[in-house]
Amino acid sequence: MCQRCGVSYTVDAMIIDANTTRVYCPNCLIFIVDTDAVHFKENILVRDDITGEPGAISYISSGETYNLNGDAFKRLVLHNLTPSEYKILYKKYVEPTGERRFMFLLHDDFYSDEGIAVQPIV
Repeated sequence: MCQRCGVSYTVDAMIIDANTTRVYCPNCLIFIVDTDAVHFKENILVRDDITGEPGAISYISSGETYNLNGDAFKRLVLHNLTPSEYKILYKKYVEPTGERRFMFLLHDDFYSDEGIAVQPIV
């Protein structure tokens, strides 16, 4: 159940940072990330999926798990990854499955085949 609005969705997202674990519905998570309503602190014990560097926020939802630094985490939630970030995550998580729709946040409704954001939330 979303800690902000109290509604439960099948795609609620669990966000784990250095301080706590929180659960948000997709709409509240977009609002919180877009407005910086909650400050998420990177956990130095978790490595970023894109750079491999320590310091990441974990996003877990419906079979998807991403560990990203604060800036990339925000871009992921707002469907606005850079093409190179998209390609790294796609190769790591989608290609092995053979099914593009497996990872909702990398879905082809949000990104072109080249990794260009086609529905960014700005």
